[in-house]
Order: sequence, then structure tokens, then C-alpha cells
Amino acid sequence: MIKEDTKIEVVEFSREILPQILDLFDKEINEEGKIIDRITGNVLHDPLTGVELNKDNFAGILPGSNLFISKNATSLADYIIKKQEVSKKDE
Repeated sequence: MIKEDTKIEVVEFSREILPQILDLFDKEINEEGKIIDRITGNVLHDPLTGVELNKDNFAGILPGSNLFISKNATSLADYIIKKQEVSKKDE
């Protein structure tokens, strides 16, 4: 169950500047629309669901990390649960 006081920290930005945001993390959108690591060429995957990330399903970057997540309910719910677990440990 999700606590009512759970805060999800996000930074919103427009889709138009996604390439510039990715550039800050040495990532880019390839010709197929997938988000890749510029150095390795590997396609990024949502660490919580394993889904390949692309320009259409990209949700954001988890605060204080370089973890990129997709915009699906499972990924966002997993993030909230993990955030709650960390909060409990800090209490």
C-alpha cells in the first residue's frame, strides 16, 4: 500500500529538449528512435521492468541517479515502493 505522504520527486521538461537532456548524460536517440548510450552504443533499458527505452516511452531520470525509466505503471509503482522502503530505513 502506498503511503499518502509519499512524494515523487520529478523534474519536468518538454519533449523538444529531450535530446539536450540526454546529451548531459552521454545518451542520444538513434535513427530507430531508441535511447542509446553514446559511448557503448547499447540501448538503454528501464532498470525496473527491462523495457527498452525509446523517445515515446521515456518517462524520466530517477532523482539523484542516472537511471532512466519508462512511462508504464509497473515502473512508476516500483519506484514508489522502493522510495518508501528507503524512507522507512531513514526513520
